[in-house]
Amino acid sequence: MLSLALDKKRNQIVNFDLKNINVFLLLAIPLMTLIYSNIYVILSLYLLSFSIFIIDSMKKKRFIVNKIVILYGLLLIVLLLPLINFDIESFWGNYFSFILSVLIYLIFINLEVNNIEHKILLFIRLSILVLCGKLLYTVFMVVSNGTEAIMYKAQIQIALGNSNGLGFFLLIFFFILYNSGKRNGFIDNSLLILLILSIVSLQSRSTMLAFIIVLAIHLFEKDFKRILMVGISFCLAVVFFQSIYTDSQGQMITGYYSDVPKIESPSKLSEGSMSEDETETLTPTLGDNSLYQKLDDISSKRLTLYSEVIDEFKKSPIIGVGIGNIFIDFMGSYMPVRAHNIFLEILTTSGILGFFIFFSILFLVLKFLFENKKDNFYICGVFYGLIAILVQGMLEPNIFDYKVDIFLWTFIGASFLISENSILNNSEKIKGNSSFIKDINIKRKLQEK
Repeated sequence: MLSLALDKKRNQIVNFDLKNINVFLLLAIPLMTLIYSNIYVILSLYLLSFSIFIIDSMKKKRFIVNKIVILYGLLLIVLLLPLINFDIESFWGNYFSFILSVLIYLIFINLEVNNIEHKILLFIRLSILVLCGKLLYTVFMVVSNGTEAIMYKAQIQIALGNSNGLGFFLLIFFFILYNSGKRNGFIDNSLLILLILSIVSLQSRSTMLAFIIVLAIHLFEKDFKRILMVGISFCLAVVFFQSIYTDSQGQMITGYYSDVPKIESPSKLSEGSMSEDETETLTPTLGDNSLYQKLDDISSKRLTLYSEVIDEFKKSPIIGVGIGNIFIDFMGSYMPVRAHNIFLEILTTSGILGFFIFFSILFLVLKFLFENKKDNFYICGVFYGLIAILVQGMLEPNIFDYKVDIFLWTFIGASFLISENSILNNSEKIKGNSSFIKDINIKRKLQEK
């Protein structure tokens, strides 16, 4: 009897250590990318986490998947199809992002860890301190070196990306923390102020737009009496927008294309037939004054980019041209670009097949978060954070990048784990050692019992 008790105790200790090591890895790896980002190191650490997950699953003879995992597996197969028709040099580097996403999610839904909310919140608070500290320090140094306040956006570059790319992290951090502010008022409110300062300092119009729209929706849903607060916030946003996103003459800063000289022949400059003074004065003109042209100019030529990306989509509408394989004609030479619209990008790179699968995954995730957001502050924050990311993603290439996707699927995976823990605490535990497929609507089924 004593021997059996010791064996049981030893197994409990091993299981405890394995689970906590995996939780530590799953939260420490994204935090590490804020400081040091190397795809091979990150992939190696996630493979270590996956190995621990396999060992734990084999011991328990229990392996959980759901509809999202199955659909993501199909997406990984569909993403390989363009390799039949196209020779894509940068394919595998982009493909890693999709592999990591489903890997992280799969590990999370198989974890059996209680009180994950506290660990996630600690991870988020540390991430905010590191990210906002680095960002604001970078902005301070750029401005201190003599760069005008209205022109430093292009010089914001840290380990996670540029100004527009950093908007993703600030948005999802803000909405998760905003919903947990009542848990630790002073600390969380201070971090929220730090996040707002960082969002404003980015000079990213898409980030600011997503922030204002989703925050307004969130406030209206929670309490209609906060309409006044939203109105005041909007007025302040207009003031910030006017001061940060316009030049000294009051003209809108429209983006990088406004600084590119208009050269009819790309070889003319290299031949020496155009002086440096001429290149400085030649800038793109607005052309006609149509609404399309004005919107194209305000959006930094995104409408022009979209039309060229659509032309790429027409080359292979069913299976796509392949991830990392969108090329446009820029000043006489073809260059790879991101579509600056996540839906248009997945449609072009993976075709109609991939777009349908991706949209199905997105629908299931949003459906789950929406149905459970009233039960948990963290899930509510992830829901609104994901909405903000999608709004920003209509104008910026935020997801489908491994540095972004590991954060996104960490938050989504933790949401499913938190929901499952809540269900198991209020329902009978599912018994049986055989492998099974867990339906995404497990909560509803258990409640019906």
